[in-house]
Amino acid sequence: MSFKVLVCDSVAKKGVEYLKSKGIECVEANGKTEDEIVAMAGEFDAIIVRSATKITPKILSAGVPKLKVVGRAGVGYDNINVEAASENGVVVMNSPFGSTISVAELAIALAFAISRKIHLADAKMKKNVWDKKSFMGNEVNGKTVGIIGGGRIGVETGKRFKAFNTRVLCYDPYYVNKEDRRLMGFEFVDFDTLISQSDIISLHVPKTKETTNMINLEVIKKMKDKVILINCARGGIINEAELLEALNTMPDKFLGVGLDVFENEPPVKWDIVNHEKVCATPHVGASTKEAQQLVAVQICEQIVEALTKNNFVNAVNLDKIKK
Repeated sequence: MSFKVLVCDSVAKKGVEYLKSKGIECVEANGKTEDEIVAMAGEFDAIIVRSATKITPKILSAGVPKLKVVGRAGVGYDNINVEAASENGVVVMNSPFGSTISVAELAIALAFAISRKIHLADAKMKKNVWDKKSFMGNEVNGKTVGIIGGGRIGVETGKRFKAFNTRVLCYDPYYVNKEDRRLMGFEFVDFDTLISQSDIISLHVPKTKETTNMINLEVIKKMKDKVILINCARGGIINEAELLEALNTMPDKFLGVGLDVFENEPPVKWDIVNHEKVCATPHVGASTKEAQQLVAVQICEQIVEALTKNNFVNAVNLDKIKK
C-alpha cells in the first residue's frame, strides 16, 4: 500500500529523504495558505509541520477520511488544533527529544548575556561607542538557579548550570521519582521557595491552564532583587503586561529578562522587547542545524511507524480520538 505525505514549512531534507527511502510519496508545500492546504488535504495520509503552518479545523475536516496523522517536527504543537484533530479521528504527534539540547543552550546563553550585559555592550559598540563604565557585570558562579519544570529541557538546563558551580533548585509537582534528579545535585523545592531564593529563574513547562500567567505581578514581588528571569518555553507562561509593569515600576527587581517566546508571535506590542532590561530572541530555541535535523528525522520515523504499523509514537491525543 502506498502512502502520501504533505510536508509543510521548511522541514530538514534528511527527514524528507527518510520518508522517500521508505517508498512514501512526499509533496513539499512550504508557504501555502490555509485555503491552498484545504484544497490539497484530502489527498494525503499525513501532514508534517514545524511552527509556521497552522493546522486548523478547516484543514482537518478537509483531510478526512484519508488523513490519519499530523506530525509536528518539534516539541510544542500550539499551531495544531488538537481538539478538531481528535473530533476528526486524526492523531497528532510531536517529536519532543531533538531540540532539547538546543533550547537548554539558549537558556544558558540568555542568562550569561544578561549577567555580562553582552547585548547592551554590543549595541553600543555597533554605534562606535566605547563605554566600559556602563557594563559592570555579574558572575553566574555561585548563584542559585531555579528550574521550573523538571522535564528533559529543564534537566539539561539544570545540568549545564551545575557545571558553573551553582546551586540548582527544581520545582515540578508532577515528577514522582525525584531520586535520579537528586543524583544530579538538584534540590526539589516548592514553588514559593524557588521563587524567593533563586538568583536566576528559568522556565521549562508547557503552556496549560495551570501554567498560563504562572509568572505574574504577585509572583514577581516575591522574587529577589536583581533576579534574572528566562523564558525559552512558551509565551503566555509569563503575564507580559504585568512583567512590563514590574520592569517599569520596580527598577531594582530585575537584573534582566531573557525572552525567546511571547504571548503573540510576532508581538503585537513591542514595548517589552524594547525594554533596556530585556534580551529578546524571535523563538529560536530549537533553531539549530542539529536540532532541526533531529526533530525532522524523528517525526518522519514516527510517521512511517504510524502509517505502516499503526504505531503512534509520541501521540498527544490518542485518548481523545472520537472516530
